[in-house]
This record gives sequence, structure tokens and C-alpha cells, in this order.
Amino acid sequence: MNLVYRRINEKDFLKIKILFYKVFKRKISKKFYNWRYLDNLKYNSFAVFDNKKLIAHVGFVKYELNKSLNNSKKYIYSRHSSMVDLRYRNKNIYSKLLNFSFLKLKINNLGFIVWPNQINFLILKKKNDYYKFSTHSIYSIDIINNKKNIYSSLYNFFDSKDVASMDNFFDSFKQNSILNKDFDYFSNRYLKYDKKNYKFVEKKVNQECLSLFVLSFEYKKDTVIVKVFDFYSIKNNFLYELNNLIQFLSMYFQNKYKINLLFWSANQIKTSIFSHKINRIDKNFNICFIPNNISDSKFNHSIGKFKFFMGDTDVFCNIDKTN
Repeated sequence: MNLVYRRINEKDFLKIKILFYKVFKRKISKKFYNWRYLDNLKYNSFAVFDNKKLIAHVGFVKYELNKSLNNSKKYIYSRHSSMVDLRYRNKNIYSKLLNFSFLKLKINNLGFIVWPNQINFLILKKKNDYYKFSTHSIYSIDIINNKKNIYSSLYNFFDSKDVASMDNFFDSFKQNSILNKDFDYFSNRYLKYDKKNYKFVEKKVNQECLSLFVLSFEYKKDTVIVKVFDFYSIKNNFLYELNNLIQFLSMYFQNKYKINLLFWSANQIKTSIFSHKINRIDKNFNICFIPNNISDSKFNHSIGKFKFFMGDTDVFCNIDKTN
């Protein structure tokens, strides 16, 4: 083998697309790829080539760190789109690719968020150079519509074009995410790519926004699948507001559709919290932090207290959108 490790350039995309489909059986669009990995005309993604054949790939999304964790403007990277051609696996190629990538992205970067599956997580544990956030689970709630549901006028949809007027809200809501989820983050995450896919539901009191859900709707025959991508609130009250969201959706759809609500949580959800049937359908989302400076124990431990939401990841993203 004549292996070359290097940063991705624009001409590599067709090869990336082919390997992505070969590994994940899903199509990926250039628009999605650029949105995730292109940063100041340079890709934060790397690959291994055997001669001219792309055999392994990893991409990183750059995020500004929550300012409560660091006074200066610092960044972390979240790892995604990890893939290796089947014939080149178990040859230590991917590990070398990661080390190569980490060195290239080390400047002004405090570390890397990674999403190991169960097998890779066991390997990571042996190295003792990581901090674990949690294991997230995806939960499913089947909402049964009935006429007894009481509509709360505090909740309503609002159009994405009105988000710019909520700049003050993003400055004031309780930041419990590891990321600095300000207006710039929100705009880039939900308005720059595939914005028609998202629905925004806000809770207002005296014209003041108190909480905000980012949702998507997928219609399948007599059922609408509602996915909770993100949650913003003046208070840290996700489950309480989720119950109010269920009530709002029940009234909105009335008896037109069955509703299947999907969300994820790092906590074990008690079924008694909800009056509807709830199931845990996936519990294999391990979230870990690999710091650049393993000796900075104060920072590394404090970072594990913060939360991740589904919107911070590629989970549920429409990656093959072409328009």
C-alpha cells in the first residue's frame, strides 16, 4: 500500500460521496458536506488515499465553546462522517488518520467531541485520555389525541424570518450546552441549510419569549413523526416544557394524524412523567471529550457537566438535500 494522509479539497467530493454510500448506504450532498466541514475556504476534514483511491475519511465541525467555560474565545471540534473502506479495516489506518487530524486542528482548539460506538468506546476507555459526557438515548412517545387536551395560548409557531428579532432571547436564555449557542450558532445550524425542514414553536408571556423548540415534521400516511432537534429556555426545564409541547401538538393536529414524538436525553426518563406511551428505542450514543491538554483537569471535568442536544449533531439531518 502507498498510503497518503492529507486534508480534503473540493475535487475529492465525488470520491467521498462514493465511499459514504458504500459504507452507510446513504447519499450525501455537496451542499450538506460544505455546510458541515468547509471553514474559511478550507475543509476541516481529512482522508487517507491508497494511490488515488480514497479509503478512509473523517470530518470535524468547528464550534465556539460556551463562554462560561473559558473567558477567551476558544473552539472545540465535533467528529463526524468517520468511514473506512471494508478492505482496509483493522489495519490501524483510521487511528493514524485521527492522530493526523488532531495535529492539524490543534491550534486554538481545546479538544474534540467524539461519538464512539460500543466497540470503539471500549477501545477508548483503555487509553484513559478522554472524559465521558454521557450515553444518550432516543425516546419515542406515541401521542394519543383526545378532545380533553387544553390548548395553551402561550405556545405558537413562528416563521424563521422572525428569528432575527429574537437576538436578545439568545443572549438571555440559560446556556447549559457545551457550545456557545448564541444567535450566530442558531442561524448557521437551522437557517443556513435546509431551513424549510424545521418548525419553530415558542412560548411567549407578555411578548417575551421564554422557551423555544426546534422541530421537524415527517408525514407518513396517517402519522406525523415529530423530531425534537433543539430546546432553548430561560429556565432549565426541558421535561416540563416537553409536556406542554405534547399538549400543543395534540391540539394542533387534533384527530387528523397520529403523532410520534422523538427526542433524546442523557437521563433515564420515567414513564410516569408522561400520560402517553413512551419507549426508549436507541441507547448507543456515547459522547466523549478528548482534550488537547489532559493535565487541565479542572476544565476537563467541568466540560462534562454540560449538555448536548440532538441539533448539535448530525442525528436526523437531511444529508442528501440537493436544493
